[in-house]
Amino acid sequence: MFVALDETEKFVIASEKLDKNQNFLCPVCRKSVQLKMGTHSRPHFAHFTKSIHTKKREGETNEHREGKETLYYWSRQKTEINVELEPYISSIDQRPDVLIESKLAFEIQCSPISIQQLTKRCVEYQKIGISPIWFCGKKLHINEKLSDLNRALMNYAKNIGFYYWEIHQQKQQIRLLFNIEETLDHKIHYDTFCISFNQMPIQKVLKLPQFISKLSPRKYEDEKIIAHFYRELQQKLYFKDRRIIQLQEKFYQQKQNLLDLPKYYYYPVIRPLFCAEEAISWKFSFYNFLKNHKVASNFQFNKQMKLHSTPLISKKTLLNHFINQEMVNLRNFRKLKN
Repeated sequence: MFVALDETEKFVIASEKLDKNQNFLCPVCRKSVQLKMGTHSRPHFAHFTKSIHTKKREGETNEHREGKETLYYWSRQKTEINVELEPYISSIDQRPDVLIESKLAFEIQCSPISIQQLTKRCVEYQKIGISPIWFCGKKLHINEKLSDLNRALMNYAKNIGFYYWEIHQQKQQIRLLFNIEETLDHKIHYDTFCISFNQMPIQKVLKLPQFISKLSPRKYEDEKIIAHFYRELQQKLYFKDRRIIQLQEKFYQQKQNLLDLPKYYYYPVIRPLFCAEEAISWKFSFYNFLKNHKVASNFQFNKQMKLHSTPLISKKTLLNHFINQEMVNLRNFRKLKN
């Protein structure tokens, strides 16, 4: 850990300037800790014997330690702001990497975490009025495919859609990935905004999702993507994929064939990003819902859509986005037909 209490019980940050022979205490358990200054590691404090709360932090990587320190000093550019490194919040038994004004918690996630753990931590922070911001390290950077954890760490803003924070320690920058979309062939598309460490106050960086200009729709090779998706459907039917067979039965009940659907089932080629089922399954439920209710409501429809976990985005926000987008899609499709 980087923070300890000195002999006067003031918080100090591990540094070569400190006297190694001075007495230091852990701010959590109040037990003695020692200042370590190795040739291959940054100065840090360590317990003489393992305690319960230190066991939770075993295996911390250099990327994680350096990231915490970077965000801490970056946040302290404005001296009037109260910034804490690894403070212990006893009411929820959590230690955010960086805490700003007891309102913002920065967490640097460099290794996989269960979605249950992630959700629990987000809920605990939110209960006491703290907004968590997750910066993802190298192992969790978004590549060609999205993992469930990638989805769970996303956030949402009206003007830029779904977005995701990455920290690149080697490149010395924070990356904002935004306007994230997934096409029917499960390929991921996004725009990026890169900010070098200390380029601007961290508070301005966090406001970027609200201030980036509203985006124009992205253009795709629709026919090529639809053809790929259609071939994939045929293969799944041939190999009797359980979910696709069940979906086919739903269409049969409506006197429709899964391989002979109206084109609006494939339009546009973007699939709902947090839908935990086939895109055409979601559209089937949505269109049948509209036939019976005329007006789409997230309160009425929420039981009909299987969603991935999104601890940082409310289900209401998510469904509002999907429903509004699909209504726009239908109107645009009718215009194309005419």
